[in-house]
Amino acid sequence: MTQGYVLPKALIKKVIPQMADLAKLPVEDHVFYTPIKRMPEGFSPADRQRLTVAYADMVKTKIIPAFQNLHDFLAGEYLAAGRDTSGIAAIPNGKEYYQFLIQSFTTTDLSAEEIFQLGQREVQRLLNEMEKLKGSIGFRGDLRAFFEHVRTRSELMPFKQPQQVIDNFNAIHQRMQPSLKKLFNLIPK
Repeated sequence: MTQGYVLPKALIKKVIPQMADLAKLPVEDHVFYTPIKRMPEGFSPADRQRLTVAYADMVKTKIIPAFQNLHDFLAGEYLAAGRDTSGIAAIPNGKEYYQFLIQSFTTTDLSAEEIFQLGQREVQRLLNEMEKLKGSIGFRGDLRAFFEHVRTRSELMPFKQPQQVIDNFNAIHQRMQPSLKKLFNLIPK
């Protein structure tokens, strides 16, 4: 905090109520008490009782006080130290750190500004394409009205029920499934 590596105040303010909720009683309503509510049926009555008492004690004497301390710290000292700025560039050495992240998590050596400019050009290119499309179908009106027109035209909506969308995606998935092993070495479950 003394070196300026803190979150923006706007984000800190969003976390404070979450910590307040985690610092509330009754124990039985606490999120960390949930495993007791979902205890497998096969546990003996003695084990159930022992675990319930131990869990309730842990939540009441350790977890809730820890969240209360965290809440108090965030609402007091940390909020006071928080930044009025947003974005990683606002922390000490932030621009350099951001550039490091770009190079670490992408395959480009472009700077943040170059990536931003590329994005701006792509947005403009896509808007120009949409303008051409709008003109080719004879739509009169601005792009916002065109997007609304496309979004709400019933003939452009092939599915009438949510399940139809899911069924269509499942059919696509089944068609592509045989080719996955040809394209990828590691396939998620």
